[in-house]
Amino acid sequence: MDTIIYNLDKLYYSFNSNSDLNYSDIIDQLILLEYEVIEPKTQIDQNYKVQKLIIKNNIHLATLHLDSRYKANLNTIKFFNKSLYTAHNEVISLCKVIDLYYNNNTYVSRLEIALDSNTNFIKRYTNLIKSNKLILADNFQGDYYGNEYNNNINTRNKKSETKYMFHKNDSFNSEKNTAKKPHFRIENKKNLIKKDKKRQYIEDKLKEQGIDISKDYYRFEVIIPSHQALTKSINTEYVIEDERFTRQQFNNLTTLEQLGYMKIGVIEHYKLDIKQLLNSDNYKLSIFNIYGNKTFVKGLDKIIKTSTPIMNITTKKTDSIKRNKRETKEQEDIINNAVQGQLNLMIRRGLINSENLEEINKMIKRNKFNNSVEKSGGGLFTNL
Repeated sequence: MDTIIYNLDKLYYSFNSNSDLNYSDIIDQLILLEYEVIEPKTQIDQNYKVQKLIIKNNIHLATLHLDSRYKANLNTIKFFNKSLYTAHNEVISLCKVIDLYYNNNTYVSRLEIALDSNTNFIKRYTNLIKSNKLILADNFQGDYYGNEYNNNINTRNKKSETKYMFHKNDSFNSEKNTAKKPHFRIENKKNLIKKDKKRQYIEDKLKEQGIDISKDYYRFEVIIPSHQALTKSINTEYVIEDERFTRQQFNNLTTLEQLGYMKIGVIEHYKLDIKQLLNSDNYKLSIFNIYGNKTFVKGLDKIIKTSTPIMNITTKKTDSIKRNKRETKEQEDIINNAVQGQLNLMIRRGLINSENLEEINKMIKRNKFNNSVEKSGGGLFTNL
């Protein structure tokens, strides 16, 4: 087995604030808990209207970006790379503060997990690709040592030693972080650290964790560039008040029973735990494997030889509903008219009379039709 070190290399943590809050309210909340919030020397991200630096115990933790220009009330904390290696407790505490203030309306919006080893991942990747023991999924492409592999077809390329495996449909530029889908990178990390003395702390941390820094060491990294990229599944469900059915369950209902249910999209995201992201090797490897198994249809276990066990990652479901007032009124009218029509038909057939109307209204409430009834100003059948 390889000696592999697991680290969190990038973390953006986003939260949605109430529209009643202004910038100073959010900043004051942090100052109240003894965080320093100061002006940066330069504007870091023009996609946000306000930008600050967050400092705790003399540690430069992150940049704070308030009120996205593209999504109202969206705010993001972008942790400095150094704090992810040297200030775990402070990173965890700040995320907990944001969770507390914003009622868990928070989520990871960018993530990079690094696997480091003295094992030459680049050479191993190359050999496995050549021998067809490692196969990329049809919608991914990858390269190594100046040779690019497209569905395992070798073509010449003059790229650098750092190699990427990315989605074919992605607008990919490694220098500008343009990829919108999860992708992988393999690199000789020792060579890169030599060129960037400001990141010596990474080598110090890897030495402490067991990497022999006197030799070459390599990094195999997954880049998850957005919250959308943390989506596990998107499904359709049918809901009415506190009751929801899958498509199959809904199709098993009668036409009358189906009335009143709203069709919605349900997005299931991975709900990531910041403490485990920083402190648990199993957790980091498990996330790495989720995306690795989508990128490689064969051979991932031959690149990474480890006995570290895999664990389940918690998910969170979110309803996606896009409706305007006109659509809502139209749907209520359809429901009311359909129910009234069904009832009139039953009356004509002698199945309903004035004596059992009260029982029918109870049945309707049990079937969750009362939502439409209440909005229309009374029982649907009181005028019969």
